[in-house]
Amino acid sequence: MSEIPVLPPEVISMILDFLTFRERLALATVSRQWHDLVFGPKLCQQQLVLRVNSARGPLLSEFQHSLPLQRCRRVQVDCRGLDEEKVALGKRLLLESPVQHLTVIGRDLEMKWVLEECLSLMSRLVSLEVECKSEGESCIAHINKLPALKILQLVRMFLDNVDWSLCRNQLQKIRLVSSPIDGPSAQQLAATFPELRELFLDYGYLRQPAEAFEIAENFSEEQGLRRRLPRCRVSYYDCHVESLYDTCSGRRSDAGGVPSS
Repeated sequence: MSEIPVLPPEVISMILDFLTFRERLALATVSRQWHDLVFGPKLCQQQLVLRVNSARGPLLSEFQHSLPLQRCRRVQVDCRGLDEEKVALGKRLLLESPVQHLTVIGRDLEMKWVLEECLSLMSRLVSLEVECKSEGESCIAHINKLPALKILQLVRMFLDNVDWSLCRNQLQKIRLVSSPIDGPSAQQLAATFPELRELFLDYGYLRQPAEAFEIAENFSEEQGLRRRLPRCRVSYYDCHVESLYDTCSGRRSDAGGVPSS
């Protein structure tokens, strides 16, 4: 019986591209050589995302022996409906792996363990995305604990009256998605991050007073965001500016950016 030919690592790497992550975990246990091939530099260059959610998945004990935490860079935690075991798994992923990119989804109380117990210990975190239909004040207060943070994305958060001055990070990019914000809050954001390079307001509801927003009818050039951030790209995509009629009549919007009647 002829021996199995030894394939070059490049060919093996191409074959591994057809396998799922769970199948790769199984191969990685064969030997040290297979482990290095499965979790080599090519996999590190890919946007590998480990997800923790309420769906049925491997037990924590399975991850403990097979999951290459030292290679994990991206983690997505869906805090909705997590039981105690999944919360324990989430804490281990966040605290034992060098996570650089984190996405957190849930409500205030559901993601409390992430913000209060884990976030301050994640010193390597470069980008943070938080999706939570709630007031943004509690989230902003914890961002100051991340010295390496450069990119921040907030989804479906109420950002009126948020005190951005609590942050001392050197953020370079901020993206606000479906997050209502008024002019004074946007101006304070600009004052807090003068070195900002990109500011995206997508699907947002821009509330009065709106003199800071270039797309508003009552825009004031002296108070505009682009003047306050001359080196920053300020972009508006599919935003609705609250009219003075909406303000006088007491109509407001939900976190999805749609005025309520």
